[in-house]
Formats: sequence, C-alpha cells, structure tokens
Amino acid sequence: MARHRRARWRSVKRHYNLTVEEAAKMLGVHKGTVRRWIKSGLPALTDRKPALILGDDLIEWLKSQRKERQTCGPGELYCMKCQCPQMAADAKAELHPSPNGGGNLRARCSVCGTSMNRRIGAGQIDQRRQHLSIATMQAEMDIKECPDRSVNVHFARGPKNHA
Repeated sequence: MARHRRARWRSVKRHYNLTVEEAAKMLGVHKGTVRRWIKSGLPALTDRKPALILGDDLIEWLKSQRKERQTCGPGELYCMKCQCPQMAADAKAELHPSPNGGGNLRARCSVCGTSMNRRIGAGQIDQRRQHLSIATMQAEMDIKECPDRSVNVHFARGPKNHA
C-alpha cells in the first residue's frame, strides 16, 4: 500500500515564480498532482505557457488545505477507521504498562468496534481513570528475564571445520 506524504509548504520559496514541474520537484510530488491542485483552486498564471505559480500563493494554498488537528478528550482515544476521537466502548480500556512508567491504553471504538490505541505517560493514568475503567495488564517480560527462554545452543559453537 502506498504511503501518502503531505506537501511541505515550508520548502517553498516565498518570492519565487515556479513552473508546474519546479513546484512538483520542490514539494516532492508528481507534476500531475500540481496540475490537479490548479484545477481545484490553486492560483496560477495560466494565460501563457508555461503556467506560473507564485510561491506566496502556493504557500497560502497549501496551508489552507491542511486539516485541523483533532485532540482527544479525557475519555477518548483516536479511532483510525472513524478518523476522529471516539469514546471507548463500555468506557473500558486496558493499560499495557511500559518500563518507564507510562504505557499503551487500548480500547474498542464505541461506534465501529475497531481497536484503538493511545500512548499515555505515568502522570496521565489517574486522570484517565476518572473517565474510563482501566484494567492494568501484566507487563511482558524481557527475554533476558524469562526463566524458560529458548537458548539456541548450536549458535554458541564455533564454525565447523570442513576439511
């Protein structure tokens, strides 16, 4: 699956006049993408060839296309399927602790049932318990601490002599 990158408006030079190809190269996108942007409202000087895009117009247009950042409330986790913060189903979550004191909070989305995750610090756990019923799971042991770890003895030997 292809991973989509956002165009970095900070890489655009404000006082430059750019062709479609130059804008595409500067932003790391395909020139067809820039042409599609022009059709969907990016201001450009298209009365002559090659079409020119003012750097200042490109910066402002890219800024206007950004989605507003969504923050999760105290009892919410971000659902990737719904693409917005959602409440945990039945207000229940699991805390999978990490060695540094924080952990991963896991719950099911109340709308679509998808598994949701949220990284929280040690200081946020009590704050989250006011809104969620949190069950603390046992931390997974490191393989060095595991009493019944598998040891591959054949790797401990030196190389065989094939004479």
